Amino acid sequence: MIRELLGTTGQTEVESRMASGLPIYEMMEQIRLELRRSLGEEHALLFAEPNANAQTGQIRWYASTAGAPRPLIDLAGEERQVAEARLARLTTEIEAHAARLRQSGNPQDQHIAKALDDALQIPRETDIFVVGQQPVIAAWGHVLHGQGTRRPILRTLAEKVKPPAPVAERPAPPPSPPPPVVERPAPPPPPVIEPKVAPPPPASVIAPPAPASVPSAEPGTGSAAAPAPAVTARPGSWRRSVWWLVLMLLVVGLVAAALYRFWPRPPEPPSIPDRSPLPVPEPTPRPVPEPRVGQFHDLVYVWLSWDGRDQLDLEIVCPGGQVIRRGSQPCESEFYEWSNAERTGSGALRVWIDINKAPAGRYRVRVRRSVDRPPVSANTSFEIKLHFVAFGGRAPVDVRGVLSRSADGTMRDVLTFDLPSGATQPIP
Repeated sequence: MIRELLGTTGQTEVESRMASGLPIYEMMEQIRLELRRSLGEEHALLFAEPNANAQTGQIRWYASTAGAPRPLIDLAGEERQVAEARLARLTTEIEAHAARLRQSGNPQDQHIAKALDDALQIPRETDIFVVGQQPVIAAWGHVLHGQGTRRPILRTLAEKVKPPAPVAERPAPPPSPPPPVVERPAPPPPPVIEPKVAPPPPASVIAPPAPASVPSAEPGTGSAAAPAPAVTARPGSWRRSVWWLVLMLLVVGLVAAALYRFWPRPPEPPSIPDRSPLPVPEPTPRPVPEPRVGQFHDLVYVWLSWDGRDQLDLEIVCPGGQVIRRGSQPCESEFYEWSNAERTGSGALRVWIDINKAPAGRYRVRVRRSVDRPPVSANTSFEIKLHFVAFGGRAPVDVRGVLSRSADGTMRDVLTFDLPSGATQPIP
């Protein structure tokens, strides 16, 4: 990714804060690793990436996020308020994390806390930028000459950002009193109506019991008629009716089941395809190497920088013969192209190797003019800086040289270093 240039600072204008005898901006990798592990990626991207030139004493600052950089002082209205509020939140959370590290009692944590406090120092308010939605500060870890005890600009800006006033809640209306209870008189009990008993009829009215019917004799015969036979139900007739009813219900059930099984069913309606948008997979975060237990992360930091529009190649040969270059990162390493020479007029390549995981042995650093692009200038001056990045580490090793146009494209050995001892040997 091509990084956008934010600005350039010179040693004649500002002075750098120091930690363990090194400028504070040399500890960018440790600061970013600590912030990613403890707070998040947004806090780590607050600090711009420095590109120091030892020959001119200037430092170029690049943003690590995509977008056009805009100075904070050029914003206005609601956009500036949102940017200042986000910057104040990031600054306050970093200062709170540094305060927790100071209270831990661990010397390494206290060293990191001091580095975080010094990194939040900037010389001017014009060094604050907004790239996209991300606040980015350049010239961090620097102050103006003679103003080392000046109140930090970022802390003053964070105190000026006032939180929004709380909205006053409207008091709730008092509850309405309950309606009065009106007691109604109980209704009177219904009257008891006694049934009226009719008086018994007189004895003269009571009819005598009817005599038994005597069949009358047929006239002229003198004999009585025979009585009519009584009609009686046949035994078991009701059981037979019940069985017929059960049989009829069984037949009706069988007919209904047959109709339900063989009756044609209506066709099913066509299914409507699901047109909901597919879920967008979240980007996989870049893995951050974990430090060893009880120690901070130890790295070997190789930096190649040059001025001009020529393109240079950097290679590091591992003890086992593997080569670290563009597109190949063996031996627990990472390769970055910090600045494109054709676009910015100066190039920078960076390689770091994890001392705790890389194979032990001798490493060779080589450089050459790129054979894929025609040369632009007759000679190209370059500088290689070898730095063992660790708290309390040794001073960096600088090697300078010149590559001419007449070179045949072969790699030129510049220096060697041993791991894990850290012994270095420049090659003339």
